[in-house]
Amino acid sequence: MTATRLADDTLEPKARPAALDQTRLTHLVGYAATRASVELKKSFTKHMGPLELKAVEFSILVLVASNEQVNQKQLGQALDVSPPNLAVT
Repeated sequence: MTATRLADDTLEPKARPAALDQTRLTHLVGYAATRASVELKKSFTKHMGPLELKAVEFSILVLVASNEQVNQKQLGQALDVSPPNLAVT
């Protein structure tokens, strides 16, 4: 809890805002999917952050390691990315 210093040098606790009512959101599939996505991205970043890999880059590496003869078109189709966007820059 945070506090505010009063004129007589004592502390007065600040009131916290009331918790938000999220009941209208919690039953929506889209909301649940978005929340899950946020948590998955946090976990991915935590584990892959030191390697500085993006999720799509990691996916490409896994696909290439598992499929010796894979080509750019196949990678693009598998990842729903246009082949020119897979070009190395």
